[in-house]
Amino acid sequence: MTVHPVTRVRTAQKVAADVRSAPAHAIVAALAQAAAAIGAPDDFIPQVERPADVTHGDFASNAALVLSGRLGRAPREIAAELVDRIELGSTVVSDVVIAGPGFLNFRLSDEVLWSGLRTVLALGPDWGRSTATAPLRYNVEFVSANPTGPLHVAHGRGAAIGDAAASLLEWTGHEVTREFYVNDAGRQIELLGESIETRWRQAGGAEIEMPQGGYQGQYVIDIATRLVDELGADRLESMDRVERLRLFSSRASELLRAEQQRDLEEFGVHMDHWFDESSLFATGGVEELVVRLTDSGRAYEDDGALWLRTTDLGDEKDRVLVKSDGSHTYFVSDIAYHIDKAARGFQRAIDVWGADHHGHVPRM
Repeated sequence: MTVHPVTRVRTAQKVAADVRSAPAHAIVAALAQAAAAIGAPDDFIPQVERPADVTHGDFASNAALVLSGRLGRAPREIAAELVDRIELGSTVVSDVVIAGPGFLNFRLSDEVLWSGLRTVLALGPDWGRSTATAPLRYNVEFVSANPTGPLHVAHGRGAAIGDAAASLLEWTGHEVTREFYVNDAGRQIELLGESIETRWRQAGGAEIEMPQGGYQGQYVIDIATRLVDELGADRLESMDRVERLRLFSSRASELLRAEQQRDLEEFGVHMDHWFDESSLFATGGVEELVVRLTDSGRAYEDDGALWLRTTDLGDEKDRVLVKSDGSHTYFVSDIAYHIDKAARGFQRAIDVWGADHHGHVPRM
């Protein structure tokens, strides 16, 4: 069977990717033997490389040009003698052509190319995978949308970039964990519950306004309707408001997270781990960090708030860790989160952030 020219070129590019390939070694050995037969010096080692234009062949050598100066003969004359004496066989090379001032262009046989294709098929999805000389454990955190709404196109950008980076690291032999950081602590979760409660009340005829900064999307109305169907209006009415808001917040964030998971899976992205910000508070990680920073002198109190001395590290100003009302900033939980990554044994961390986090980069 004859290999199609386009297939031949592309296959040759893969099979003969560099001069370390088996065919290249065979060509170098045959050239060295032929050169010795025509009087080449003992220290002569022929060079073989990929030609700039693959249509000229799969490998090329300037051996005749190099020998010309050392033997005092015309390079094309030497090239012709080398071709006559090269012993490779049709199973390795199908054609050797003298080009230009005396270059030798070698074209691999179809048998070599088919052998390469069989290797590709045998390896299947592992073909091309390499092994890192010093593999590392990577944590690649990306998308990490708040569980307060559906994913949008900007999250798709982060998903594509993060998953591609993780795949490349895996392909080069590293151990990679794809991680989604769930911002399920803080005011935005409370606001989600308040928004759902408002939509529930409005559906019952109450003329009330959405809370300031509340979530306006149709999805809030849909979730409110679903939760009323699930829990029952009478049960919700009988609840203490604090308990009801907490239930709305937790159940809604669960539903939105499940939707985010489905969307990512449809997009072809599978997260290995979903890390809850709330776990950093539940396990005491955030409070432990605050104590460590304060005891070490890296954090200080001013005007009722706790500040981190980031100016000592080149930042333009110190940053707030704990506000004067006692609430924590995202900054302190982000620091605790990255400490947790190190504690879990990750040697490298890659964060893929959205365009709205540009200002966060210098702080981190």
